[in-house]
Amino acid sequence: MSKKTRDILILALAAAVLLDIVLAVVLLSGSTSDTRLSDTLVSYSRNDVSSARTAATQLSRTGGSYTTQLLGDMKQYLYGLDQINLLSQALLGRQLYSQTTIDAAMTAIGQCETKTLAGQAMDEPLAALWTQINALEQQAAALTN
Repeated sequence: MSKKTRDILILALAAAVLLDIVLAVVLLSGSTSDTRLSDTLVSYSRNDVSSARTAATQLSRTGGSYTTQLLGDMKQYLYGLDQINLLSQALLGRQLYSQTTIDAAMTAIGQCETKTLAGQAMDEPLAALWTQINALEQQAAALTN
């Protein structure tokens, strides 16, 4: 499968997940309070952060065998987190996560991809990615339901 096809599939999957989240939000917002909506968004976002952590852990252990796939997976989870942040801002008037942290994590993933394609070690961008994932985990832990 080519990189372009894989990227398109990842984006399509992310869009499908986003549509599921939007559907859940619409269904919940029509019959429940902002608290329940917030709880749902927090739950989905914590799942994305946890999944990104799992992919990052696998990335550091693979030695390159599934690096491209894991980086794509991480992009998907962070894209989902970004979309949840946008929904939260639009529906609740506040972001759940620092947009700067999400953007920095996406930048680090891009740098990892560049290093991987060039056949270079990705120690530096991977360390930056871990820093951002840790920051997102701290933000997730601080969220109240």
